[in-house]
Amino acid sequence: MTQPLWAVLTVFFIFGLVIGSFINVCIYRIPKEESLFRPGSHCTTCGRLISWHDNIPVLSFIFLKGRCRYCKSKISYQYPLVELLTAVCFTLIAAKFYESGIFLFYLYLTFVLVAVFFIDLYNQIIPDFFSFSLILIGLAASFLNGQLGTTFFSKLINSLGGVAAGGGILLLAGYAGKILFKKDAMGFGDVKFLAGIGAFTGVSKVILVLIIASVLGSIWGIFLILLKKIKKRDYIPFGPFISIAAFICLFFTK
Repeated sequence: MTQPLWAVLTVFFIFGLVIGSFINVCIYRIPKEESLFRPGSHCTTCGRLISWHDNIPVLSFIFLKGRCRYCKSKISYQYPLVELLTAVCFTLIAAKFYESGIFLFYLYLTFVLVAVFFIDLYNQIIPDFFSFSLILIGLAASFLNGQLGTTFFSKLINSLGGVAAGGGILLLAGYAGKILFKKDAMGFGDVKFLAGIGAFTGVSKVILVLIIASVLGSIWGIFLILLKKIKKRDYIPFGPFISIAAFICLFFTK
């Protein structure tokens, strides 16, 4: 590494803040099927366009004290939270994979994980674009992914196997749940999303992602039931737990 590590991490922390700001746009506009670029950033209450100096990640939220400059309506804490979360995740990925050929592709995977976490959490949908782009990019970049194998052929086969295992196992689990509970137990968006993650992780890790996500989802579901926020048969979005589990497996496993 030619640059000092602290300089690299600083750059990607700032880059993560900027990308996090864009993810906020995705979270708000994609479920509404609105353009991501037009109109420009604006207050969702009064509609006034936001000046560049009021659109600086995190800092503008602090300087404006969490309120619109014009109508004084509250700005959701989601905005700085997503920006900081993305910055931290990008910094962690840079710390571990900066010198790897797969590094930039892992940044894209991280971008998708954060975006899907919040979109599915709020709207219970996972946009197909994210899932299909992960499949295509994961397969195309498999030859750079040293975690998938040692040869070009073994890496490609493991990536293809990850797509099949991620999508196939979850699809079978969904059908089994439908038979047992007499209702849809798993959204098809979850199936495609896990298949996309499998293209990056390979067979063994995508199974681990599913196990971790299932455990986290079960714990959260039980917690909500105990608080009487939901009933036993209520559906909770699974995408956020897949996102968390995928990042854990990406960053914390070899």
